[in-house]
Amino acid sequence: MAQSNVADAPQKKASPPVKLRIGGEGFDVEVYNDIARSASLIDVRLIETNFSIQLDLIGALENADKTSAFDFSGRPESFFLYEHGTCAGTYVWTAEIKDKRKKALKNKAKYVIVYGNLKGKDREHVRLFFERLARFASFPYFRALMATHAAAAGLTLPPLPSIKDRVD
Repeated sequence: MAQSNVADAPQKKASPPVKLRIGGEGFDVEVYNDIARSASLIDVRLIETNFSIQLDLIGALENADKTSAFDFSGRPESFFLYEHGTCAGTYVWTAEIKDKRKKALKNKAKYVIVYGNLKGKDREHVRLFFERLARFASFPYFRALMATHAAAAGLTLPPLPSIKDRVD
């Protein structure tokens, strides 16, 4: 008679936890609002940047507002909540100008953002707060960096537009 070995049995993988979203399952507006009232921005620092121009496409950049496709985006990259009540994470911004399918210009920057006064707060609600607010905390710095790099390269580009809150 063959013995059954539990180790040989197929294992069910646990489904990953559902990411907390505004208004979604597990979201508590009172907990989130308490975090929003308590949190204080401690620091925003540029920790990495990469700016590049394709010299063969410099003409396209000189007419960037008329002929080229301009795009920018941002995303949270990491997040940590410490027992003493601070959270820190990184936010990455990228701006590109394309001439047809070729990238004429690319600017990528990574910022570390730190918030305090979060001791004892729910980790997932703090993470959601960070992901939503870090973009607003870091974007003015990225916008200025983009303008500075463009000016240093001798380009006259329109400024990046203002960002607005999105509905999740």
